[in-house]
Amino acid sequence: MAECRVGGRTRPPPERSLGAGAPAIRMLLRAMAVAARTDQGVTPAFGTRQLARMTRLDHTTVAKHLKRLREELHPLIERIVPGQGKQGDRYQLVVP
Repeated sequence: MAECRVGGRTRPPPERSLGAGAPAIRMLLRAMAVAARTDQGVTPAFGTRQLARMTRLDHTTVAKHLKRLREELHPLIERIVPGQGKQGDRYQLVVP
């Protein structure tokens, strides 16, 4: 990767690049924070369809971004309980 020039100084490129999906990922993380606040904890049990309604994204897009977020080198979310039946996955928000 090329280095970035900022104010005459050279710095290495940012470690995390969300690319074109960045706005959707930001909306998803905000929705997860709202879900955690609604459940009064850091492990909300909201499924992809509920998060899709909150973000106004398609549920397949939400699922794709959740997978991407949890598989990063330094993930912002961690799936602690896989969903079963009508219960959604349980994710823990990770503070960097």
